[in-house]
Amino acid sequence: MDDSLYDEFGNYIGPEIESDRESEGEDEDEDLPDKGDEGEHASDGEDGAAGLNGWITASNDVDMDNQIVLAEDKKYYPTAEEVYGEDVETLVMDEDEQPLEQPIIKPVRNIKFEVGVKDSSTYVSTQFLIGLMSNPALVRNVALVGHVHHGKTVFMDMLIEQTHHMSTFDSNSEKHTRYTDTRIDEQERRISIKAVPMSLVL
Repeated sequence: MDDSLYDEFGNYIGPEIESDRESEGEDEDEDLPDKGDEGEHASDGEDGAAGLNGWITASNDVDMDNQIVLAEDKKYYPTAEEVYGEDVETLVMDEDEQPLEQPIIKPVRNIKFEVGVKDSSTYVSTQFLIGLMSNPALVRNVALVGHVHHGKTVFMDMLIEQTHHMSTFDSNSEKHTRYTDTRIDEQERRISIKAVPMSLVL
């Protein structure tokens, strides 16, 4: 074997072999139509040539039904425009847009902003308090105003102790109840945020 006829990868690079030329010629002959068939097509097409204004029709039309189509080129379903029309805007959204941490049905949360006092009975009855409110001459409106941490809330606790059956000082924690601080954030920060009106019988 002559090494000059092959490259370093073993591919043939020499002159063409006669057997290859003969096989190529046979393939070309098979592809060409028979002369008898061409004559028949020519005789049949003489009448139709005038109607086509000189255009030549190809006799070897490809059958589209038997043509091989790749899997990615196949069309299994109609497009959204074909189904709904061009005037309709169709959107394809992701199925899992909601995160897994967020439940589909959220549990009911009882949000509590204010703190209530269970025992808040007064020394006087409610009817007596309503009777005093119906007489404006006996009512005094007082606003307790002052700087921050000057004892306004503790002073209100002292007034509540005089009118209610309760103690506003917790001996265990040694802290005042801060009766007028009804919000949770007020109790945590130990600062009054919201003004609380109260009716006291002194």
